[in-house]
Amino acid sequence: MPERHSDTGSGIVGHCGMRLVLSLPLAPVVSTFRDLVGAAQQMEEAGVDDLTVGDYLVMSASSVRTLPGPLDRPIPDALATLAAVASGTERIGLGTGVLNAALRPAALLAKAATTVDHLSDGRLWFCVSRGWLPEEYAALGVDFERREEILDDTVEACRVLWRDSPATFSSPTVSFQDVYCAPLPVQPGGPPIYYAGGLHEGTVDRLVAHADGWFPYSGMGRDDLEQGFGEVREALAAAGRDPATFTFLSGVEGWAGSDLTAPPGSEPVGEVLDRALPAMAEAGVSMAMVAWQRYLTHPDGFGPLLDEIVDRFATHR
Repeated sequence: MPERHSDTGSGIVGHCGMRLVLSLPLAPVVSTFRDLVGAAQQMEEAGVDDLTVGDYLVMSASSVRTLPGPLDRPIPDALATLAAVASGTERIGLGTGVLNAALRPAALLAKAATTVDHLSDGRLWFCVSRGWLPEEYAALGVDFERREEILDDTVEACRVLWRDSPATFSSPTVSFQDVYCAPLPVQPGGPPIYYAGGLHEGTVDRLVAHADGWFPYSGMGRDDLEQGFGEVREALAAAGRDPATFTFLSGVEGWAGSDLTAPPGSEPVGEVLDRALPAMAEAGVSMAMVAWQRYLTHPDGFGPLLDEIVDRFATHR
């Protein structure tokens, strides 16, 4: 069972009301990676609660099924970016959205996460998944067919490294004995870890066993989301875990019934938030993610769009 995480200065856990989560803008909104810290500062100043950075180590022709666009577009390393952003911000929560944790050795991931947690004074949280791109696993020399097992073992190994000194862990895919990974994170037990994915066979059992929260993928509609949240809460209670300590992250578009295939600017973001947020609050969503790219029609419009999202979100707090 995952360690429970106490409240931190960023309010990641134990907050009152939903938190507004946006992804950190990349090209063409920012010109270079050096501009990412400035974009994060702009988001913090505007009043965004948390920002996320995506994770794609390599791309291939298969990527366009899920990520349309040029295969050689610049995508920064998630944890390196969060380290830089941590040093340039003071309040905003820092998350991965979504990190393919199975592609990284547990000790390497634990050390990198601890570094970001210290640089940010405890503002880091993880959203992780098993990944979906076979070529990415091949490039890293990791067995694609065992990715769920590797993910779960990696998560639990990180928790041991974040808790014990010396640390010992044994599993089919990750093992170590009497090792030190110092310092321990600022957050007791390490950063919260949320699992991302759909409600497939075995999902609920894995959430109960390994996760501090759940981020359903954007393709799920309101009825499926409400059903999924209910199933997870029942399973947590049956396992002796308090559902109130479990974090539910969700995109606003699914709750609003938005057409995810529509081109950017097809629907005003204010209308989407007005339809989605009351239902999300009633369902107990902890963190609301807004896919701002769906509402941006020109790179120069990011600042005004950011203010519009924050202002409209504030009316529902």
